[in-house]
Amino acid sequence: MAYAPGLDAVDLRNRLAQHQPVSLEEVERARVQATGTRLKREVGFSKRVLDSYGHRCAVCGVQLSVLEGAHIIPVHDPLGKDELWNGLSLCRNHHTLFDRRIILIEENTFVRANEETLNILRGLNRFDGFQELIGAYRDNALRHLPSQYHADNAFRAQMSIALAHTFSQSPAQ
Repeated sequence: MAYAPGLDAVDLRNRLAQHQPVSLEEVERARVQATGTRLKREVGFSKRVLDSYGHRCAVCGVQLSVLEGAHIIPVHDPLGKDELWNGLSLCRNHHTLFDRRIILIEENTFVRANEETLNILRGLNRFDGFQELIGAYRDNALRHLPSQYHADNAFRAQMSIALAHTFSQSPAQ
């Protein structure tokens, strides 16, 4: 981590805009030892999910290296297995929005928005970016589904049940 001593953000921006040299100094940080526990996850889950979706975000279709294998039913839920039917390939933005229940996905794979949360964001004046991240996909089917979804009835049924379970747990559908 580096900082420019004696410069606030405005001074720094002005100097950079005028192509003036700015020297940075390293900052020493103390290390803290932390211990804890977390739920064990299957190592290959994310890779299998991404492979199954053709390395595309199920919501927006982005194919960049910002994809993650997300659990439909979270790991902390006793029903949240590390199985392919419980996975969604999501970009980091849509994964975070899904985990925070800002976007919801119905069992028929339609993307919905959590109206209660959206109203809170509007009230806090933190609604900018909605159209880009959610609005264009809202009330539409997922753009990409895993290869097994259309070929395997049992897989589709399990995934639909997982989506229905998570959707039913979400407030203000």
